[in-house]
Amino acid sequence: MLVRLRRLCREEDGQALVLAALLLFAVALGVLGTANLGHAIHSRIQLQNAADNAAYSLAAREARAFNFYAYTNRAQISQYVTIMQFLTVDSMLLGVLNTLGVLSAVMKTIGELCGGVKRVICLGIPLIGWALDAITVAALAVEVAIRAAGALFLAFDLFVGSVMVPLLVGANLFLFASQTTFQATVLGGIADGEALRIARATSPHARLWGGGALQAIGNSARFLGAHLGEASRLGGTKGRSHLGLEDGAEGRKNYARRGMSELIHATRNGSSVYDRRFPHGLASGLGQVIGAEHLGAVGDFLPGFGLRGHTRLHSTEDLRPTAGSMGRYYDQMEGSGQYVARYPTGSSIGANFYPHAGVASTIADALGLGQKQLGSVTSTGTESGGGWACTWDVKDPYYQLGVTDVLSIYVPRFSCAVNRGKHPWWGITPYMAFDPSREGCESGASEHCQPDVWVALELPKSKFNLTAGGETAAVDVQVAPPGGPARASNVSREEAGAKAVSRALAYYHRPGNWREHPNFFNPHWRAKLAPVEQGLDRLAGDAGVLGLRELVPRELSGKVLTH
Repeated sequence: MLVRLRRLCREEDGQALVLAALLLFAVALGVLGTANLGHAIHSRIQLQNAADNAAYSLAAREARAFNFYAYTNRAQISQYVTIMQFLTVDSMLLGVLNTLGVLSAVMKTIGELCGGVKRVICLGIPLIGWALDAITVAALAVEVAIRAAGALFLAFDLFVGSVMVPLLVGANLFLFASQTTFQATVLGGIADGEALRIARATSPHARLWGGGALQAIGNSARFLGAHLGEASRLGGTKGRSHLGLEDGAEGRKNYARRGMSELIHATRNGSSVYDRRFPHGLASGLGQVIGAEHLGAVGDFLPGFGLRGHTRLHSTEDLRPTAGSMGRYYDQMEGSGQYVARYPTGSSIGANFYPHAGVASTIADALGLGQKQLGSVTSTGTESGGGWACTWDVKDPYYQLGVTDVLSIYVPRFSCAVNRGKHPWWGITPYMAFDPSREGCESGASEHCQPDVWVALELPKSKFNLTAGGETAAVDVQVAPPGGPARASNVSREEAGAKAVSRALAYYHRPGNWREHPNFFNPHWRAKLAPVEQGLDRLAGDAGVLGLRELVPRELSGKVLTH
């Protein structure tokens, strides 16, 4: 027995089995570790993709809102230009009405030659008396027709001021209501957990890191901060037109009014609304109307003949219809006054039409028609009288001079109180404007104050279900500390696991022109993912904290800031 035992101790057969068992154990641990590592990496990638999807989607919604603003703002501009076109046609008709007033007064005077009891005398004179009677009858008929035509012109003036202008202003208010509805929809999506709903389509177990309250507040503030709040609070025609951005809320309102007014002036039809000239300018304004091209030839037979007109938004405050104020007002249309023509805030609209050259101007001056305020229409705020027209007064048409038993001379009565109060103007209506006025918005470091969206997500720690004695318990598998045993403990709450942070930017870019500043008038807004580190620098600049990125621990930065 002892011999056999000593022989057994010297034998080496079977050692490979022990080594193989140890090796298989190590391989099994490696396989399990690799699977767990792969699962963790996959979960992290999935979580980061979920954060990217949510941030990009919210930024795309903001970009769509800004593009919607651009289309509706352009629609508002077209409504203002239409208002100016109506006032232009109105002023041209009022200018014609002035001429008709002179003609009507002449016809009325001629009609007095054989009018009333004098007709018996005229009819008693052979040939000459009969001719004078015929002329009298024709003149009276023409005078009645002219007055009827004048009444139609004033009815059109009333229609423009009381119907079309309020209707178009109301349309602009509807467009602004559409803008605010879109803004509220986007703002609600940012604040009510829409990011989490989008993220869970990619990572079902994701949750907002820190509850998401700060994210929602920050994203909402960024989105609202891109809007010039004063532009959405416009109303009325009051205000000091000389104020600028540095003068507080009233100056910022002027900034918004001037921006819209300048765009209106830039996009209007120049041949119809500005510097109207007859006959050549009228021919170009009529465009494709058959025969209009021949009107230019009239100028060859009427040297020095011309009619001129302007239609402009102004900054005039408390405008009143007096001869002096009207004269100054329409002189400003052709000048470059600092607070009236050059920097309009749209507190009033004026349109005029008058002779301006050579023979026409001389004749018009002799007849009292050469004044720029005659043949004009002005729309003002209701506190300034609600607007008026300056033209021949059809309701009180004549001054009667030199009254004798033989002849009465009639002179046309011109007035600047025609349809007074029937041309109200409420100023530039509210609209959405981009706010570039904050400090640093001109620099790339602030991304020109374009809004960004932050989304921070986390996953709960991995859990496994263990069954013992017919009961299932959730356990949290934790890595053993150095030198200590691994342990599994029952968990009563979900602890945070992997985290992911993403940032997206709603940015403006016109193809081919990267220098153009962001605005809400051109639909060139897009969304893109943006570096988190650059976002931290921007947050630091906004908060006045230098080196915010350096304040973030490297361990946290390596685990969290994956973009």
